[in-house]
Amino acid sequence: MGPQVTDAPSTSLPLLAAQLGVWVAQQLEPESLVFHVSQFADIAGPVDADVFECALGRVLVEAEALRVRIVERGGEVRQELVSGSDWSLTRVDVSGLADPEGGARAWMREEMRRPFDLAGGGRLFTWALLKLSEERFFWYQRCHHIVLDGYSCSLVARRVAEVYTALVRGVPCPETSFRSLGRLVEQDRDYRDSPQHERDRDHWSARPLTEVEPLLLSGRSAPAADLPLQQSAYLDKESVNAVCAAAGLGPAGWTGAVLALSGAYFARLAGRDTVTVELPVTSRVTAVHRSTPGMLSNILPLSVPVPSGATITDVLTDVSASVRHLLLRQRYRQEDLHAGLGHAGGQYAFGPMVNILSFDHRLDFAG
Repeated sequence: MGPQVTDAPSTSLPLLAAQLGVWVAQQLEPESLVFHVSQFADIAGPVDADVFECALGRVLVEAEALRVRIVERGGEVRQELVSGSDWSLTRVDVSGLADPEGGARAWMREEMRRPFDLAGGGRLFTWALLKLSEERFFWYQRCHHIVLDGYSCSLVARRVAEVYTALVRGVPCPETSFRSLGRLVEQDRDYRDSPQHERDRDHWSARPLTEVEPLLLSGRSAPAADLPLQQSAYLDKESVNAVCAAAGLGPAGWTGAVLALSGAYFARLAGRDTVTVELPVTSRVTAVHRSTPGMLSNILPLSVPVPSGATITDVLTDVSASVRHLLLRQRYRQEDLHAGLGHAGGQYAFGPMVNILSFDHRLDFAG
């Protein structure tokens, strides 16, 4: 049983503004892997690999962004939708190793380093199913950021789980909510030609974003790395609730608390009464945006005032108001913002990034 992907004539579309930003940045550093988006789902229970491949094939048809090839003709960069009929699921069996999980993670780390052929019109995603045992599988996903953002990866993952579950149980599969990539392109073009885009440009142009040098946490610059040095720490539920309570919030307000506390820490570190952080946003404000895989994400500067004597509640109040205003103008591209400020090539950071992921990753693959 193979993936159900049918041939279809290719469709050519212009790039979304967010895609064009990724394209330009990748051309500046052709060998960089920073635009690779990778994740895996740890599936506790048996997986029928043939049915799983069929589910992926169906979602590949539905999610047009995954079937994009980037082409450059006559000085214009465009994206072409192709059938995806040349795709098949990579299957890796590490169940015989002494340390299956270690073997699976090593395989994924190595695969992450394989470059995508962005300029050569190659496929821009990889799916693999890794078998650790009869009762445990990893579903590995990697794509180039020019086709999907983090929000889209969540959409695709939930849809694959939904389709696989229906196939295993032999019931009709619910209709997809995905819309066409062409609709995203239309809405992107309409926004950039609208009075709202002009108002957003005026708003961001009025922001005092060049008064001080960006805060560097290390005190010095460092060369870009393809894979980050990472240190993780985990807060238990009681600690999160205590932080929210100290800020006068309920448990659902932890994202605001993270921003306020991060800003306060950075301000104290730098000895400033205002710091700027970079806040990633989805830029998804319409029903089509929220239901269609594609690259729309954006990164915008957020000013956090921390005056002398301020309490965490004071900082939180200011941050909450600033975030609300920022989200109203989140479609204005960071590349346009940098260009307006004269930042060559857009290779510029306003400050440390505070990236809060609020996606629902509770997936059910037929139980």
